[in-house]
Amino acid sequence: MDFNVDIRTTANSNHSNIIGESMSDISSSNQLIHSGMTTFSSPNSSLNTFDQLYSSNANLLVHNNNNNNNNNNNNNNNNNLNDSGNGEDLTTKDGNEKEVFEKDGIELKTFDDKKDPESQKPKKTRTERFKSLFDINESWKGKKTIKLIFERYIYGLIVAFVVSLFVVILSLPNWTKSNPSSNQYQSDLYLNNVTFSTFFIFSIISFGTVYITLSFSVSYTFKRVMESNILYYSSGISILFIIFYAVLTLKGINYWYYYLDVIGVVTVFLVAEVIFAFKMSVKLQKEERSFKIVNTMKALMVAYNYTAPDVVVTVFTVIYMFFLIPVYLSLPSALLRLGWRLIVHPIYWISIVMIARQFLTRDISTDDIMLNSNIVLHTFFHHQTLGKIFVYTFSDDSNFTEIAIVISALEEIIMRSLALKRDEWFFTILFGREKAIMHVYSQQSLQLRAAILNIQVALEFSGLISAPIFVFLFQKHKLIFHFFDGDNILATTLLYQSIIGVTMDLASELFCTFIETRFYKMPVHSTWKWLKSNKKFMSWLIYGSVTMGLFGMIWTCARVPRAGLCTSDDICTCNSIIASSLPGWCDPSSNSTMKM
Repeated sequence: MDFNVDIRTTANSNHSNIIGESMSDISSSNQLIHSGMTTFSSPNSSLNTFDQLYSSNANLLVHNNNNNNNNNNNNNNNNNLNDSGNGEDLTTKDGNEKEVFEKDGIELKTFDDKKDPESQKPKKTRTERFKSLFDINESWKGKKTIKLIFERYIYGLIVAFVVSLFVVILSLPNWTKSNPSSNQYQSDLYLNNVTFSTFFIFSIISFGTVYITLSFSVSYTFKRVMESNILYYSSGISILFIIFYAVLTLKGINYWYYYLDVIGVVTVFLVAEVIFAFKMSVKLQKEERSFKIVNTMKALMVAYNYTAPDVVVTVFTVIYMFFLIPVYLSLPSALLRLGWRLIVHPIYWISIVMIARQFLTRDISTDDIMLNSNIVLHTFFHHQTLGKIFVYTFSDDSNFTEIAIVISALEEIIMRSLALKRDEWFFTILFGREKAIMHVYSQQSLQLRAAILNIQVALEFSGLISAPIFVFLFQKHKLIFHFFDGDNILATTLLYQSIIGVTMDLASELFCTFIETRFYKMPVHSTWKWLKSNKKFMSWLIYGSVTMGLFGMIWTCARVPRAGLCTSDDICTCNSIIASSLPGWCDPSSNSTMKM
């Protein structure tokens, strides 16, 4: 039986309160109430480790009071949340009665049972002990839940519309300087360097400094961004990067061959987020009256918590797009590609999400714990369109595209239905079963998961709409971009494949949402209500889908010569692993002249 104990020891001269080691008396706007236990998580004092999370739910309050405090007890109750006196309320927050009794001069209060501890029943099973972590008000609510699903789809359609608009715009430029009607090609005409470089400069600012600045504005308010001088740092960093890459372009240096574009993107996230998060933490500390001196270590820790997941996602995305996608496209069999899509792709991205998710409950000093979801959305912006485009990379006539769509939906059902159990099993290996359950099924964790799930569903549905539009419009640029090694796909084919995809997605969504709400009690309703009430946050998601999602994918799937994959800055010197085959007009006997 779980019970909280308030121990009072009488002493004639001692007026001090002794607080047990495992209790942090924190006031916070993010109050999470678990049945029979209360955890206060502060925006500035978040639980950073599993041990802290575990111990915070098994607190003992130890008080040492004076025998003669009868006249002063009412005043003490106003100043000490844990003191009890003559007017003590003997009911818990969930309505259960407390029973007070003394043993050996120590007053004990039980919260869950009215029996003396000496006659306790056997301990509850783990399932019973942690059952209270779930919110009984969150469950499958029939029509109300179905309405929520369609509201997420409507938002996904809005995202898809905006993304598709930019797909149309970006399909208009001529990405190559070669003339398709000409019989002769020169290697330096393969890529329109000015177009590609201009796009990259615009992109690195859009999904770099501007993206990060808007992210901080959403998390901490634009007023604080201004007052902490983040806007000035953002402008300065942006100008430096624009000048740097513009000079390289004007001098005719193809900086992407030396991975200077990759280094630039990683540097933007590393430098900008560290500076911005540090400055914001200092600003927030100064706002608190209790802080007379800024805690530099705390500011550095906030900077680390905010920056680490984004840098991890950026590095792993670059590795996947520049080195693993070429391997995928070099696979000669459509069946092998299907296996990659169903095994390698989900495992890789789920691993990234699991790594980033460990920072969700870290302290990044937000006013609302729900805003912590910002730090993992980077992954979903990349994944929303990329995963959907994979189904259009099967170049034979064996209906593998349709098969991939159906199997992907089944895969979604399995992965989402077992997501919480998967994490529970994983963390059980690392930290033990009890700590794993407390971490995975705590109300705070479920709230953040539900918020991210709502966003993920909407963004992935938008990918179902925007991906075929991207494929149809960009296949005319198949010379430059990955994913287009086969024949052109007809619009009618894309249409009926999209209908299959949407139908399967709806079926899997109904099933998965039922499992998540009925059995895991995920608070999708309350978190979706929170999302709808935060219009700035929803608008920022659209911006992230366009910049981090679309711009990032176009940049990373551009088939340009890179060191290691090519022996020189010439597409015809590249290893065949850069795609299923080198461009058809490459003359193997010459690296300078290419024939159609």
